[in-house]
Amino acid sequence: MPADDTELTVLRRYLYDAFQPYNWPSWVGIHDRRSEGLWLFENGQRVSVFDWYRDHLVTQPNGSTRENCVSLSSDDGKWWDNDCERRMYYICEYRL
Repeated sequence: MPADDTELTVLRRYLYDAFQPYNWPSWVGIHDRRSEGLWLFENGQRVSVFDWYRDHLVTQPNGSTRENCVSLSSDDGKWWDNDCERRMYYICEYRL
């Protein structure tokens, strides 16, 4: 998850609709715990689609070795790196 821009767009819309008007970030099963900057899905596959949060004050990822897991903001759908021990909602993918 998300494997391409289409899946990322669907996921953004789902989170936005579920949590609006609030911003509740959710884990998406992406991390760089094996090697800093090498972002992987939980199944070990490399991530090929990125959408990090960026503005004039903050640029993600910014946590270095302290923040190794990716969360998705429900308000704008952007990615943030966070401490993997932080408690958040999470998103699971399964086949129907």
